[in-house]
Formats: sequence, structure tokens, C-alpha cells
Amino acid sequence: MIESVNADGAYYLAHGCAEEGLLRIRRDTTYTGSNLNIDTNNECSVSISNIGLSYTLVSTGRSYNQNQSIQIKFTINTELGLRDNSDDVYDRNNLNITSWEKI
Repeated sequence: MIESVNADGAYYLAHGCAEEGLLRIRRDTTYTGSNLNIDTNNECSVSISNIGLSYTLVSTGRSYNQNQSIQIKFTINTELGLRDNSDDVYDRNNLNITSWEKI
């Protein structure tokens, strides 16, 4: 039962770090990943690689002795920008997620 709870925690950590990684690379296409230590028993890491504008993000969450990983494949279109209500461009990079899976 404890292992199941820890595995679920690791899965949610992996998801949270994946979301953070997507936000960071959207702001800075040179971002390649990082580690986040929540406490001594919970942490996650993000690693991003690319060929041109096609990217692969791998996020791994660890809760106690349980690891869970997610792989996301996406492309970035640097020509398009999102606009807010004032019609000002606030983010120049649009992501197109092509797959999101537990690995």
C-alpha cells in the first residue's frame, strides 16, 4: 500500500515537473532541463533534447524509493506568438505537443 502511494506521488511529481519544463522551454528555447528537490524523499528532474524544432522532454519523479517517468514529444513554432487582450505579444513560442506518455 505504501509503495502504491509513493508511486502515485512520483507520478504526480513527474507531471508537475513536465509542466514546468514546458513553461520554461516556451520562454527560452535554450532550456535543457533541471532538477527540483522538494525534500530528501521527493524530487523530480527534467531533461530536454531536440533535433531542430522537434523536442523530447523526459520528466522523472521520485517519491521515496519509487520512480515514475513521462515522455513528451513536441515541436516549437517560433514564428507565431500568443496575444493578450491588449493585442501585445507576450509569448513568442507556440508548442505543439504530439505525444505525452508514461514510460
